[in-house]
Amino acid sequence: MHISQILHKIVALGVLLAACPVLALAPTITGVTGGSEQRAVINGKGFGVACAECEVRVQYAPTLLYAVPVRAWTPTEIAVDTPDLNQNAAILRYQVKARTGLSNLWPGELQRTIQLMQRVTRSHALNVGDKGEDRFEIEPVTLQCGETATVFDHAEVVIGKHRFADARIVAMPPSGCARCTPIVVRWYVEPTGFLNYAIEVYGRKVEGVCPERLRTNEQG
Repeated sequence: MHISQILHKIVALGVLLAACPVLALAPTITGVTGGSEQRAVINGKGFGVACAECEVRVQYAPTLLYAVPVRAWTPTEIAVDTPDLNQNAAILRYQVKARTGLSNLWPGELQRTIQLMQRVTRSHALNVGDKGEDRFEIEPVTLQCGETATVFDHAEVVIGKHRFADARIVAMPPSGCARCTPIVVRWYVEPTGFLNYAIEVYGRKVEGVCPERLRTNEQG
């Protein structure tokens, strides 16, 4: 074959390859790590650059898929906020929506903020002995879109000075309740006994759900 014919075929092949569309890399998550409090970093490939329709969706529950705020976006790493939406789920599932489609789902651990809300002490001392119940009310909470609030998480009894006596929680509202039933502590003191105890109420920092961030499940 003449050299000019070979060169012509090479040029023609180059033109053909240039005309063919380049297949974009579909987004793929390879890992999720927790950063600081209620934040996460998503690692992977094919995320591309940030765009108007690009977002990170987090599945908090089977019926709650939520578009979380994005802090930084690169082709291989995305930093997001992962607020506690008061779903009582410890494991979340992440999904990236990029220009080229939806990624796989990837599990990640929810970072929670639990802190002491209040500490109330009680004392009982009767020479003849006695028993009874103490009730502790919890303030109601209203959750607003994007705003944080502290909801009830759990309670603990801390026994102080005591003799021939005890106290324990016999009724406790569910974690995350907005309108909580009282905490009930049952106690007893035997003759010549005495009891000092404290009820410690712990709360969890949560964020109200914004309707515009709710998403429906899609296949990637």
